[in-house]
Amino acid sequence: MAKYSSITDIAKALGLSPSTVSRALNDHYSISGKTKERVWNYAKETGFQKNLNAANLLHGKSKVIGVLVPEATSHFFATLISGTRNGLAGSGYDLIILESNESYEQEVRNLRYLCSMRVDGILYAPSVATTDFSHLDLVQKNKIPFVNIDREVQGFHCCKVLLDDGYGARLAVEHLIQRGARRIAHLAGPKEVTNAAQRLQAYKDVLQEHHIPFDSALVAFSDFRMPSSAPAISRLFDQKPEAIFCVNDETALGCMAEARKRKLKVPDDVLVVGFDDEIYSQYFNPGLTTVHSPIDQMAQMAVKKCLRLIQDFDAVVVERMVLQPELIIRKSSLRKKN
Repeated sequence: MAKYSSITDIAKALGLSPSTVSRALNDHYSISGKTKERVWNYAKETGFQKNLNAANLLHGKSKVIGVLVPEATSHFFATLISGTRNGLAGSGYDLIILESNESYEQEVRNLRYLCSMRVDGILYAPSVATTDFSHLDLVQKNKIPFVNIDREVQGFHCCKVLLDDGYGARLAVEHLIQRGARRIAHLAGPKEVTNAAQRLQAYKDVLQEHHIPFDSALVAFSDFRMPSSAPAISRLFDQKPEAIFCVNDETALGCMAEARKRKLKVPDDVLVVGFDDEIYSQYFNPGLTTVHSPIDQMAQMAVKKCLRLIQDFDAVVVERMVLQPELIIRKSSLRKKN
């Protein structure tokens, strides 16, 4: 267990009162230069560090914002965290980043921990497994500035910064139809996750608008990740689709791998479109057509809203801010029309 040197330790060693040591460390005018020098030298020798958490809480602020996300290894959430950090630059606030690892139980523990740390604000994206949001009552009871990002918590009154997932999916499916595809499969995300559900609904809506019958055999569900989505991808390929719209770029990469395994060519034999425009998608062979998510902008907007809530909680209007994605067309969907 770590044993940090404290103001009390310095006071005992130097025969001073703790209040004198505290004022000396803060360069208070009432303390002589000789005493300050003694205190500073001893503090340096013993590796003394101010307890910023205690000092900040004394003034009613922790100067820390908590970020609770499902995971931090994917490009999407890593970029979201990086954008949050950039948005806080120069604000005087630090970050605590916690991952739920897509576990409801871990998410509940993490949220309680952030509350116990008296963080000044929380940015939050729920796990795949979270369907009961009663643990968020703790946030409301303590009036903690709170911003819901990416995966929407429906029915919870708070500021939200989201992506128009339905519009993004519509762009993808419309594009595949324009390229001549009719038998279009969808590798969907978990049914319980709002943004995945919105993408699935948009897929169905666009098919209906173009008088293409919906076939449930052309829909398979994934957990957003590879290789766990491989069985679902294999089932879709068994249906011999002309095109596949994937819930994200990671599973789109899995579809391209399955095509190669079956000696099919992308885009000659099957078109593939992803979602998110992760950094590596342009380097696929062929390059992946995908829906670009403005992740950094989402993070920056969430930070600004959180800081405004911290500054004046009651004066900030609760908003649901929705960002527009765009379609990035690359070779994976550019087979010549029939």
